[in-house]
Amino acid sequence: MKSATMPITLKLGELVNAKPALERLIQLKFSITTSYKLARRLRVINEALMTFDAKRTELVKELGTPVEGSPGKIQIRQVTPDSLRKAKEEAIKKRESANSATKLYQTSGSDTEAATAKAAMDVLVKLADQAEAEIPVLEASMKAWNEFTTRTNEMMMIDEVLNMDPIKLTELQPPENTICKTCGQSPNQISVDDVMLLYPLLADEA
Repeated sequence: MKSATMPITLKLGELVNAKPALERLIQLKFSITTSYKLARRLRVINEALMTFDAKRTELVKELGTPVEGSPGKIQIRQVTPDSLRKAKEEAIKKRESANSATKLYQTSGSDTEAATAKAAMDVLVKLADQAEAEIPVLEASMKAWNEFTTRTNEMMMIDEVLNMDPIKLTELQPPENTICKTCGQSPNQISVDDVMLLYPLLADEA
C-alpha cells in the first residue's frame, strides 16, 4: 500500500485493474466529501490511461484485420493453440469426406446416381476448401494476438506517476445511517474483490 503523500507511482496494469472497481465504488452512497475525492481520483486515473488506451488502439490497427460486414472496424481475433488444433482436425475430416464423395461420384452407375453424387461431392469439396483456407488465417490471427498480448503486457508494467492521494480505508466506510440495524452490514458495502483491485491505491494506516 502507498503512503499518504503526493504523488504516488503505480504500474499501468494496476490502474487498468483498479479503474472498474473505483467506478463501482463511486456509485455507493458516501459523504459528499468522500464522493468528490473518489471522483477526482477516477478522473486522474482516466487521464493517465488515455495514452495507454490510445497505444492499444494503435496496436489493434497495426496487428488487426478488417471485420467483414463492418466497414472501418478492425479487430484482433483471439485464437488459442487448442482452437487452431481443432480447426486443423476439422479440416482434415472435411477433406476426407470430400475425397470419399469424389470416389463415390467416380464409381456411380446411372446418370441419376452420378448427378446426386456430384452434387454431394461439390458441396463437400467446397466445405473442405473453405476449412483448409481458414487455417493460415487462424495461424496469422494467433500470431497477431500473441504479439498484441505481449506488447500490451509490456505497457502495463510501465510506471505511472499520479498526482493524487492514496485512498484511506476510513474513506470506504459508509455513512452510519446506511447500516442495517439487524444484520450490521451496509447495503452499499464495497466488495472484497473490489478492495483487492483497489489495494495498490490504498494508503498505509496505523
